[in-house]
Amino acid sequence: MYSIQPMKTDTKQRILAYIIDNKRVSPKEIVSYFGLNATGIFRHLGDLIKQGLIIKQGKPPKVFYLSMNNKKQDSSIIQNGFIWNENRAGILPPSEVYCPTRDVFQARLDHLLADCLRQFDENLSYLLTAVVGEIGNNSFDHNLGNWRDVAGIYFVADLTARKILISDRGQGIFATIKRVRPEIKNDIEAIRIAFTERISGRAPEQRGNGLKFVKKIFEQQGWQLNFGSGQAVCHIESELLSSRPAGRDAWLSAQAYLFDKLKPKEKIEVDFSNVSVLSPSWAEEFLTQLKKKYLEQVVFLPSDNPSVKASLEIIEI
Repeated sequence: MYSIQPMKTDTKQRILAYIIDNKRVSPKEIVSYFGLNATGIFRHLGDLIKQGLIIKQGKPPKVFYLSMNNKKQDSSIIQNGFIWNENRAGILPPSEVYCPTRDVFQARLDHLLADCLRQFDENLSYLLTAVVGEIGNNSFDHNLGNWRDVAGIYFVADLTARKILISDRGQGIFATIKRVRPEIKNDIEAIRIAFTERISGRAPEQRGNGLKFVKKIFEQQGWQLNFGSGQAVCHIESELLSSRPAGRDAWLSAQAYLFDKLKPKEKIEVDFSNVSVLSPSWAEEFLTQLKKKYLEQVVFLPSDNPSVKASLEIIEI
């Protein structure tokens, strides 16, 4: 009787195929799936890394292995986002990167947060999700009913390459800012104002700190932001140089159903314990109005959430 034992190269190829099929897997998942000795699994993973077939991402205990093919594919998807935006003809992007509505974008933003928490520091994860949400929600806020052709945004995140792309075929920063600053002359001036001045593209609302918040976080964290609109591109990194109607809706609802019943000395406690990400535009539309109207009655309970701290600081509450 003869017994045939699979060769080591066969095991290595099966591990590679498993990683390719699942895009990103942890060492525990690999060991559990194959039921082999962990030492042997790690030896194969090391060989695959040396051959340039996979990469290792994260630090213990949050370590993942990814195929270089998947990495190249993700980078290609990001490049396609630029092509889609610059194409004269508006065509629908692939479904996996297309967010036709704010609800779809929010669902994918929640998924991004979950992915970040598995790989990065908690504070970094929440701040990153907050700024991505701010930029993405701005696309919907300022282009609702005014898209050039295709409504919605192209949204893809390649955490391995540390790249996130948000692209839209909207009116652009110049058109948005010119509604309230008709004297501006070009895209460069519009972008400068958007990132450095308190101004709203939805006049007469007193808001407009969203991109200032984004700029501040990118500078503090040493991240790089390339923001383009029209013929201008803004580059932000350390030491250099989403707007959500839900906040306004929440404010109107709160006045109608709760605040009219408040007694003069009754306190309003704002508890952030269940908040995942607080964007400055939502905070400004709701919390600023709340504070203005009820002054000393409003108490903001302490929070360690970095997006809450940053948003409250930027809107100067």
